[in-house]
Amino acid sequence: MAPVFKWRTMFDEWAKARTNKLEVVSNFIMEQTGVEELSPCSKAKIRKCVHSIQVKWDKANRHRERFLNNASWLEDGLDFNFAPDPPTDPNRSGGPQKAFKDCSLKVQTRKMKELVESTSKEELSKATELALRKAGKRDSAAIVKQGALFFFSYKGHEHQES
Repeated sequence: MAPVFKWRTMFDEWAKARTNKLEVVSNFIMEQTGVEELSPCSKAKIRKCVHSIQVKWDKANRHRERFLNNASWLEDGLDFNFAPDPPTDPNRSGGPQKAFKDCSLKVQTRKMKELVESTSKEELSKATELALRKAGKRDSAAIVKQGALFFFSYKGHEHQES
């Protein structure tokens, strides 16, 4: 189970620090949980927490009494999951991936290039046929099957003559 801290505890640690409040809060959390190094995900969560406290502190005109009077949220829990982040591809950058169907034809072609190069034409046609059958498109599956039979028998015949 992930450790849970009260916002109030986080605020108290934040308020103790004169400078570098993010580092002070991060070190406090690491000390309390026994974690030696924070994952990027945990660092981002702590950064958001510290930012949230700072924004609310500024709204209270940096008066402790005013801040605490309007801060019932300080009693809420804040949980941290210190599991390692899932591995990511170091060569990939940018935003989240689009669904394949939402990509342009050019992007779809680029994504399929590796699959097409590493898979036989027979396997691809059979996979297409099975996917169509699974989707309830039996007529389309039959057309793919007939086209594949014609193509592969014609290709085989062509190779025999050479």
